[in-house]
Amino acid sequence: MKNEEPFCSNLPITPTQAASNTRTGIAHFTTGSDRASREMTSVSDDAPMGRKETEAILEASLPASIVSSISPVLNSDYDVLAFTAEGPLAVDDIQSAIEVIEEFSRPASAREIGELIAMVYAMTAQRNQDQITMDLAISSFGRKLMEYPADVVRETMTKWPDRSTWFPAWHDLKAELDWRNNRGKMREALEKKLMDFNKFNTIRKF
Repeated sequence: MKNEEPFCSNLPITPTQAASNTRTGIAHFTTGSDRASREMTSVSDDAPMGRKETEAILEASLPASIVSSISPVLNSDYDVLAFTAEGPLAVDDIQSAIEVIEEFSRPASAREIGELIAMVYAMTAQRNQDQITMDLAISSFGRKLMEYPADVVRETMTKWPDRSTWFPAWHDLKAELDWRNNRGKMREALEKKLMDFNKFNTIRKF
């Protein structure tokens, strides 16, 4: 977070634009993380990509072997609980896929996150807290939100006031973020596959 503005509760309460569901100037390229980076920057700052759009472009950016081998684990409501990566996969493809997911998982800026928190604060009810306590809470929320992809944070925060009257507890907000963060679950599956591959090779050496 070097050179970023600090999170604070006295940020101007400026509602950020809801994530767009309309693709703007997206071009398809042929190489992993370079493609992700170029496609994400092809949309202007005034019209950031929405979560579903980002996930669609992410899938198109993954190696074909990964797309055909990875599958979601769904609950009875068809929510994605996790992913599994079945079948033989090349290590290079797994590592390339993880790099692409990282490119598509960049966090929002500290400034934007601060504005999103301020927006939710302005649109919800809160328990009585002094200014110092609120500043500490917002700073803590900001650091945790930096762990999630920007589009996931935008969607979660902009939709929160429609879901609840109250400013969220972190436990409740985390549940909403994790529910939307499918690429984080995909990365976990690929990292597990890579770990299993490394363990197998280690055993073979003995």
